[in-house]
Amino acid sequence: MGLEPKKLIQEVSTRWNSTFYMVSRFVELQDAVKTTIALINKNLPVLSEEEWGLCKELSTILRPFEEVTSQISGERYVTGSQVIPLTRGLMSVCKKMQKEPFKPVIQNIINELLHGLEKRMENVEHSKTIALATLLDPRFKLAVFKDETAKQLIKKTCTELLAAIWTETHGKPCTADDEEIGNTQNKDGNVDSAKFSVWEDVDNIIAKEKPTGTKTSAAIVELNRYLDDSYLGRKKDPMGWWKENQHVYPIMSKLVKLKFNVMATSVPCERLFSKAGNFLTERRSRLSSKRAEQLLFLNGNLNLLQ
Repeated sequence: MGLEPKKLIQEVSTRWNSTFYMVSRFVELQDAVKTTIALINKNLPVLSEEEWGLCKELSTILRPFEEVTSQISGERYVTGSQVIPLTRGLMSVCKKMQKEPFKPVIQNIINELLHGLEKRMENVEHSKTIALATLLDPRFKLAVFKDETAKQLIKKTCTELLAAIWTETHGKPCTADDEEIGNTQNKDGNVDSAKFSVWEDVDNIIAKEKPTGTKTSAAIVELNRYLDDSYLGRKKDPMGWWKENQHVYPIMSKLVKLKFNVMATSVPCERLFSKAGNFLTERRSRLSSKRAEQLLFLNGNLNLLQ
């Protein structure tokens, strides 16, 4: 039929998005499927035009969910900070789809999806782990928060963590006594030339001056300066941005290393199982466990050598 050769996709019960892929490919190859069923002359179940329409609409409403699933399952970029904006975006898309003239069955699915999102994710902005990661992402900061209370709470939490880091990294300020300013004798008992140093008075004055700021004020100043800075583009790398600005925000950059997290998912483990299935075939069924482990290790880390 002049189409690009493609196979139908069978869903896997353990992966919901495989159902989306199956339906989408079925709709994509609609004409080819209809023609094939007519030519092979077998007693196969045939979809009505209404059912084909349902499949098309189902593929449309599930696509945003598949996009979010793929985005949050990544391994090579920070994902924790994307939970709040993706959840908010997904809810917004569902509400827009409710206004579209979809068939009643599809409308019911949309309503159930939106209800499930609101029930499961209603307190996501109050999760300190996720909220802090979002705040530390220069692409989002506090702009993606919908709950004003959650926004103020995570800002307060961030300030406290920054103040604690400031306390750990800033030791006791150097004083005149620490530098032994004013010593008049050296080890030999002779009069030390420092007694007549031109810097003696200046050093003593500076040593007596105490910083007027506190650890909390230092944290607030740096956090506000970060929040007032321009936003990073959504497609830019936030880790690269922090690497470039670690000297501009010295306290926050330390917090980023501790709290800028990746969401834990079972996706890497499932990918490893899939790779193992490619190694352990009927023709290679006598591989030892140690050799199989070595092959999987090399395959999984090959990109580090490139």
